[in-house]
Amino acid sequence: HLLRGRLHLQDKQYQEAIADFKAALDIPSNLPSEERINREPEADYYLGTAYQALGDQDQAKQYWQKSSALEEPSPAHAHSDHNGIGPRTIQAVYQAFSLRALGQNDQANSSFHSLLDRANSITQKQPAQFDPATPSNELLMERSRFAIAHYVAAMCSYGLEDKQKAAAELNSALQAKPSLPAARFAYDHMR
Repeated sequence: HLLRGRLHLQDKQYQEAIADFKAALDIPSNLPSEERINREPEADYYLGTAYQALGDQDQAKQYWQKSSALEEPSPAHAHSDHNGIGPRTIQAVYQAFSLRALGQNDQANSSFHSLLDRANSITQKQPAQFDPATPSNELLMERSRFAIAHYVAAMCSYGLEDKQKAAAELNSALQAKPSLPAARFAYDHMR
């Protein structure tokens, strides 16, 4: 729903985008892991963007405020963040985008810089080299962690208006994990 909603936004089909973003907030019971990630900041950011495009500034502001006000998850719910980077980190980036949309540029920039530092602390380390003795699931987790860190760095760079660095980081994310859907979408549509 999130990816389809973003496509609808791009195609200026705002009502369809709103329907998809709202559907993304309704987590089916057979996807309990999605509740732990809590993609509400992302969906709310895009709902605000769609309402803004429709000229409804009050609704847009309401969704951006909701997105930016959500609290960080407790450690029990942050299990999917590996060494401080993961799906919840991506949601924190959307909170910063919501702050920017609300005109809170200093706070947004501070968040972008903080998240970028966290991502860079991962991306600047040498990734684990292939070792036949290393279990494949550990290698996959490591690649995912690097891909997410590069994706977070790309989004933060984009938020800080460094589009050249954003494109380079997206490319690195896709090299680490070509199947990362959000990075693939951003790479294809950021140009």
